[in-house]
Parts: sequence; C-alpha cells; structure tokens
Amino acid sequence: NYATVSSLSDVGGIVGRGYYTVESNNNYADIVGTRYVGGIVGYGSAKNCGNSGNITCTEGNYTGGISGNGTAKYCYNTGNITSSGGYTAGILGYGDAEYCYNTGSVNSDKYHVGGIVGCGNAKNSYNTADICGYGYVGGVCGDGSVYSSYNIGDVVATYQYSHAGALTGDRYNTVSNSYYLDTVSVTSGYDAIVEGVMVDS
Repeated sequence: NYATVSSLSDVGGIVGRGYYTVESNNNYADIVGTRYVGGIVGYGSAKNCGNSGNITCTEGNYTGGISGNGTAKYCYNTGNITSSGGYTAGILGYGDAEYCYNTGSVNSDKYHVGGIVGCGNAKNSYNTADICGYGYVGGVCGDGSVYSSYNIGDVVATYQYSHAGALTGDRYNTVSNSYYLDTVSVTSGYDAIVEGVMVDS
C-alpha cells in the first residue's frame, strides 16, 4: 500500500479488521486512526509483512507498526509510532510476536509501551529504536515475557511512579536468553529494571 489511510477504529494499511492472518504484504504510507491502528492490520494477525509508514493513534488504545491487536511472525517495522493511548509498540500493541524487529521510534502518552509488543510476549525478536511511554515501558515488551531477544534502544517512562526496563517493563515477567547493550539508558522515577544480560557495545 502506498496511499495514506485515515479513519476511526480498526485502521490498517492493508486490512482494517482481519478475520484471517494477513500474509506477505507491505505498507509504505502513513496510517492515522483513533484506536486499533496498525501498519498492516488494525485488529488481526500478520505473517511475513513489513511496515515503513508512520503510524499515529490520536485518541484510544492498541497501536502497532504491524497490528494494534493480534499476533505477528516474521514481520518488521521501520516507521515511527506515536499514540495518545496505551498498548503501543513497534510491532503489536497487544499480542504475541515472534521473529520480528523494530527500528522505528515509539512514543505514547499512556501505559504498556514496547519496542516489539506493548502487552504480550516476544520471542526471537529485537528492537534498535528509542521507546518512550507513561508507564510499563520496555525495550522489547512493555508488559510481557521476553525470550531470545535483544534491545539496543533507550527506554523512558515519564510517570514518576511507574516502571521501565531494558527488555521488559514489568519485573514479574520472564526474561530468558535475552540481552541489551551496555549503552542502553533506562529512565524511570520508580523502578528501572535491568533484567537480562548486559553486553559490551
């Protein structure tokens, strides 16, 4: 898709709401909506897809470079993500991601903000961009478990009593076989989480 898409709920570059897995599609245009906003699908799952457009959610929750809510496998995002709501990430606002990567910045005014997934789990995935949110902010998952993944982007939680982590924004989630660079900065007024293995840059 090369055409800008702007609507209300369930907004995607390829499909608004998918009742099947969207496969082998790419979006290159900017996408704007009020909730359930994604570069590929607003609400639904994707496989072997990529997004390069900037994604903006102006009001509600669930925003991702690939999907606002769903699953993603073998997907990537290079566009910048901006949201006034929660559950915001480079790949999925909510759901589970595997074999995905994000290089676009993520900024949200609310909770559950991640480089790969806002709320959910990530496996075999990585983030290289800076991530900023109000609370529960993580380099890979805002709130979720991280497996065999890594982050090299800085992480900021703007709320003085919330959590931020180099890999996950909630220390009660599992972190396994995952790492972050020693150059990664984690800023939080309450709980800066550095679980995982720190490696030299």
